[in-house]
Amino acid sequence: MTPPIHRPASLRFRILATVGLTICLTTMVLSWGILYSWRATLVSREESHALAVARALSVAVIDALIYSEMDLDRSEGFLDNYVRMFVVQNPRLRSITVLD
Repeated sequence: MTPPIHRPASLRFRILATVGLTICLTTMVLSWGILYSWRATLVSREESHALAVARALSVAVIDALIYSEMDLDRSEGFLDNYVRMFVVQNPRLRSITVLD
């Protein structure tokens, strides 16, 4: 038996392999860019939502602190009750920490 003759890859195969590899690499790079852009958009949206929630709560917290310093609130735990209500109204919040 004679050994099989090894023929070099045909021109058609080389062209198809080159085009296929180019398309795969281009698709991967474009997909990575789209996913990165999408992630950046989501992070930006979450940051703006968190800032809006913090601003909404800060007004009420400042009012509660002013009322407590001026002894205008007669009930104990006014701030705690307000924070609890705010967490119930915004289910995405896990917890709220008020620092002086």
